[in-house]
Amino acid sequence: MKKTVICLAILTMMSAAVSCGNTGNNGTLENSQKTTTSSAVTTAVPEASKAEKTTAANVSAKSETENKAKDTEQNAPTFNESDRLFGGYVATQGDDLNLRNEPFPTADIIDTIPNGTQIDIYSCGRAGWYCTVFKGKSGYVSADYIKEIESYDAGTETANIYGYYPVTEQPRTSIAVSDLEGTWTCGDDTITFHDCSWNAGQFEMKTTYYDIQGSVLLEYTLTPDNMEEMWYTLYNKEGAFVTAFHAESGIQLTDIYAGQSGDPHYTRK
Repeated sequence: MKKTVICLAILTMMSAAVSCGNTGNNGTLENSQKTTTSSAVTTAVPEASKAEKTTAANVSAKSETENKAKDTEQNAPTFNESDRLFGGYVATQGDDLNLRNEPFPTADIIDTIPNGTQIDIYSCGRAGWYCTVFKGKSGYVSADYIKEIESYDAGTETANIYGYYPVTEQPRTSIAVSDLEGTWTCGDDTITFHDCSWNAGQFEMKTTYYDIQGSVLLEYTLTPDNMEEMWYTLYNKEGAFVTAFHAESGIQLTDIYAGQSGDPHYTRK
């Protein structure tokens, strides 16, 4: 009888021990799951925060760009035909001319206008600056690099075989072949102009390869919009075309450039 009681007591204790062990294992799994879930949540938070910051930065950059565009649009000048001064062209002798959103040398650059480009010139009310439109953009350009396209009555004259028309009436602005009198140099090459009147004269050109004598004339060509561009044209004694220099107006000549490309470039000796 005692043995039976003792056995039952041992079995009861073993059963209790097994039950306690199962409860411990279940507790460990739950804690592990809770730890994993918590870790996942903790990891997700910074990612969400990063996404929010990126979106905010994009919105801020977009807003800044839109505001800048609006400011430029608000600063853009508007024109009336009565404000138009003349038809002109960019005369930088090679470089592009900056089109700015305000009439100041430090103002933002809207676009650049290539040398030789013809544009309409408008008054802007600030000395040393003009208004103009280029590729649909209105802005300001420095007056130092704008020349007027001279306009005269072409009459019944016809162009020569080189496309140049003779000037038969003295220009209203100070363009004259007599302004060329003297010697000009381009490296080792020289041109000497002499016996010049307002529309004609003589020249002697000396280069490394040849010497040429002939006549220099004041002539013009027609642009696509039928405006006249003035040139000092050089022909040899047989009447063959040698070269042409763009005729500047209203300035003391110190440089002359051949064609819109500016090559060759001669300076007064």
